[in-house]
Amino acid sequence: MSIEIQPFGTLSTGEAVSLFTLTNKNGRSAKVTNYGGRLVALNVPDRNGKFADVVLGKDTLEGYVAGHAYFGAITGRVAGRISGATFTLEGKTYPLAANNGPNCLHGGLKGYDQLAWAAETINDLGVDKLRLSITDPDGSNGFPGTVECTVTYALLDDNTLEIAYTASTDQATPFNLTNHSYFNLKGSGKGDILGHQMRIFADSVATTAADGTLLGRRDPVVDGFNDYREPIELGTRELNANNADIHFFLENGRTNLPKVAA
Repeated sequence: MSIEIQPFGTLSTGEAVSLFTLTNKNGRSAKVTNYGGRLVALNVPDRNGKFADVVLGKDTLEGYVAGHAYFGAITGRVAGRISGATFTLEGKTYPLAANNGPNCLHGGLKGYDQLAWAAETINDLGVDKLRLSITDPDGSNGFPGTVECTVTYALLDDNTLEIAYTASTDQATPFNLTNHSYFNLKGSGKGDILGHQMRIFADSVATTAADGTLLGRRDPVVDGFNDYREPIELGTRELNANNADIHFFLENGRTNLPKVAA
């Protein structure tokens, strides 16, 4: 595997941003920027060997900054919504930065998606990887504790895109990261995904309020609504805010297939 580094622009803070292209021995490639730790592009072949970029991304840094899209980003310190932009931990209540109506979404006003991560290329047991890291200080967006966070990208020769997360903190704090990529297996900009089939081995989902915040309960999946235990063509479902933003509880041991696959 090889990693190519190119300039990707400069933030208003003066911080330089780079674009990293990871290529494996099979010619598959992934592009990642250290602005928000974003997956910018993922070029892979279809069953006929035709290559396409299957994730949504922007061609320029300005495209991400101006639109504040979460495309491909590492979202945190807490991915998802925190109701009322407040939480209580160990007897203390913490008010957070509200950026989604009254709620705190994906870490607040300046989450991990808007940070310029420190970047370095490393070789781990013969595999070239991109390692991104940040220090999120105590009180950032209202969260307690200083968090040291590292996200490592690798495009393996078996064509697996590997994203590994590690973090440590000096005091108790909520912490929940994800990669916020949007996929279109026909290729970015090639129309909708209603013809895609999706299968998720999940028997239950987290209960949410109308505004998408979690209620701390777990409900069984409902046939015709959020049950994807068998392959479902997305166009056969009436997708809306209530059944397109779902927190699935993935089950173990059902098959030898990946838990989430397309």
